[in-house]
Amino acid sequence: MSKIKMSLRLLSAVLFLLIGSPYAWAEDTIRLAVAANFAAPLKHIVDEYSHQTGEKLSITISSSGTLYAQIIHGANFDVFFSADTQRPRALIDAGRISESDVVPYAQGRLAFVTHDHAIIENGLTDENVNTLLEQHRLAIANPKLAPYGVAAQQALVNLGLWDDIKPSLVMGKNVQQTYQFFTTKNVGAALVAYSLVKNSAPSVLVPDNVYSPIVQSLAILTPHSQEKLDTHTKLDTHRSKHERVKAFVDYVLSVGVQDKLVELGYKPVLPVQGAISE
Repeated sequence: MSKIKMSLRLLSAVLFLLIGSPYAWAEDTIRLAVAANFAAPLKHIVDEYSHQTGEKLSITISSSGTLYAQIIHGANFDVFFSADTQRPRALIDAGRISESDVVPYAQGRLAFVTHDHAIIENGLTDENVNTLLEQHRLAIANPKLAPYGVAAQQALVNLGLWDDIKPSLVMGKNVQQTYQFFTTKNVGAALVAYSLVKNSAPSVLVPDNVYSPIVQSLAILTPHSQEKLDTHTKLDTHRSKHERVKAFVDYVLSVGVQDKLVELGYKPVLPVQGAISE
């Protein structure tokens, strides 16, 4: 072997020891799977947490149903932020996680958004909605994939509109795509997460009594017994991956973060200091 090749191999070995393999860096990242409605709030939470701790986190966004299917088929996530409680609990029933790994993190709210400002001003009355839907199509998230779609269907059924409007409904694979149908004017109205429209479009909150509470729960997927990682970051290398994931979850459930969720269109799952009912 030439001296040049030997030197290059030696250099590669030294660099490997100093910075670790790329696979180790990837393994060190906390991987989050999040339902589309909570993607923007989670990104804000992650940015603040990373700035405070130096922790590395990645985010994958899709519908709750799609993410659940990916997890069942082996997708390697550390935390699943579902838009419901049903799917995280299904992971318990499947023996993938324990009861203590599932906890509510927010309660969603359903909003009706339309380009018709008269409805925004006069409220969500049967007459107003019927008049609108005679002329325009309505978009909701697919109830088979998205909990906000389930809530939208329940609201339409309880308002006596489902049978008439079902044939002309437009369904998005998640609540984000549903809102895009509205913003691109492919539909005249949509039932979406209040968090998506609270600060971006005129909307009317759908009364809470026409749909079941949208309790959004997370599931911690990282095994409790995972080995501790020897990383070269500024993180506390004496903590296991599960402990680091739990620390992030505790941050999401902290009073400070829960307080901010009210401003983002959610109801908190913990008592919030100074919260004012809308």
